[in-house]
Amino acid sequence: ENDIVLMVSLDGAQLYEHKDSDCWMYVWIIVNLAPDQRYQKIHVCPGGFIPGPNKPKNLDSFLCVGMHHVAVLQKEGLQIWD
Repeated sequence: ENDIVLMVSLDGAQLYEHKDSDCWMYVWIIVNLAPDQRYQKIHVCPGGFIPGPNKPKNLDSFLCVGMHHVAVLQKEGLQIWD
């Protein structure tokens, strides 16, 4: 009932014309939301930015912090008050 399923999406972006991807970013997508809502800007949560100019060689080293936060939330939960 209260479980949330997350998906991570990673892609590079070319910030300047005539230049290879020089910034990589990843976002969290809440899969529990309806398909017509889950990709709306308000529901896509930024995860992190990875500087370029090249593709990250060890992607896990960049995703580790975000995955750690998700693991802590999974274990400890998150209390929310009205």
